Amino acid sequence: ESLKHERQELGKHRESHLYDVSTSNLAMAFALEAYWTKHLPDMKFRAGYVCKNHLLDRLKKSDYGYIIELADSKAYPALSALLQNGCNPRIATKPFQLGRKFDTGTILLRQHENPDNLLNILRKVCEDHCVEIIPVDTALVQSGPDLGGNRMQLVREPKIAIASQWPVSSSSFGSVWHLLDHDIHLRTSPINIQYLGRIDLRKYNVLILPNSRGLSSVLDESAVAKIKRWVEAGGTLIALGNSASFAAGKERRLSSVRRRRDVLEELGIYAEALTRETNARNVKIDASLVWDNRLDKAKADAPKEDKDTPAKKDAEALKRLDQWQRMFSPTGVFVAAEIDPEHWLTFGCDQKMPLMFAGSSAFLAKYPIATPVRLADKENLRLSGLLWPEAKERLAGSAYATVESLGHGQIILFACDPTYRAWLAGSQRLFLNAVILGPGMGTSPPVPW
Repeated sequence: ESLKHERQELGKHRESHLYDVSTSNLAMAFALEAYWTKHLPDMKFRAGYVCKNHLLDRLKKSDYGYIIELADSKAYPALSALLQNGCNPRIATKPFQLGRKFDTGTILLRQHENPDNLLNILRKVCEDHCVEIIPVDTALVQSGPDLGGNRMQLVREPKIAIASQWPVSSSSFGSVWHLLDHDIHLRTSPINIQYLGRIDLRKYNVLILPNSRGLSSVLDESAVAKIKRWVEAGGTLIALGNSASFAAGKERRLSSVRRRRDVLEELGIYAEALTRETNARNVKIDASLVWDNRLDKAKADAPKEDKDTPAKKDAEALKRLDQWQRMFSPTGVFVAAEIDPEHWLTFGCDQKMPLMFAGSSAFLAKYPIATPVRLADKENLRLSGLLWPEAKERLAGSAYATVESLGHGQIILFACDPTYRAWLAGSQRLFLNAVILGPGMGTSPPVPW
């Protein structure tokens, strides 16, 4: 009955009667695997907490350096503390094995690149954050890149400005600020978005635009041009939710990501780009095509142009269909996302992730824009909550997080706020990677002379 009533209201062009999110799932909020069973056998449980005294005992002076795994959530405040103590941490961009396997995103501190009192700093970090710090006595590894090579990318300290005041959402600003300042202990500067045109952005290398309503009323053409120049000089712009939708507008000439509603006649092009991206992530080799020169079979297996693809349909019909589908946009539903594990934005994350999604912003992106996080296909999209078929049709395969280069800097867009209400610990990792790793991983600021 509730679904019937909701459907009637939306079908009559009235507002949704859902007050808030349509699901609350703790395991999905933390991006944890969860299992359900009718019968739970007798099991003995013990706490997995490691005593910090035990960790301190294992932290000995190293002849080469120290390693911290990013998969541990405590690594983020630890990384913040290291940066504020003048350390020069590096991030492994490829997995390696040194006694045990270490994934991409592993933090490395080389002894010779850091302060003389590095061990004392690390012991304080270990004591404060209860994070495991592993001494290593050699740069040579059993497999993967050596620790002394250029696969270990230097982390640059983020100098963060967070846009605040109307029309920025106070709750979105609050969750962003609380995560960075209170939880991770990063220094941040709230700036009034209404006076951005008068603010000197050169003191910052990260600018965050939280979710908002109506940015166009305060960011005119000159303000957008100023942001663009700042990005081109080496800045990292991070926009969330409706602020990302603002940045993706064609008229801004800021980002090359596009809202689906603005490129309905190009849906076939984006579908082709998605197919090629998916094939690159899931490579399958037919040896006969490689060695036997069976070109006829290759042509036969090539994707055929569908005469009924959306790009071939009447433009006005596509517009009417998209408007109708947007009426059924989700109000807080967990959806499945496909993760590109090789991109630095996803370091420390699994290859699949539950994400909270709300609103009608379906972002489309193609090469050279990187899409580290993309929503799953229609058959696998919904995980928990109310997702109408119309919304599933629009959102399937769309981009959740994009990274694109602009001059010496970069623009990072999130289709929804990954810090929503400060309870989405899973997607917060993506945001923290954008803020903390972004200035070193995705930019190339010019060397001053």
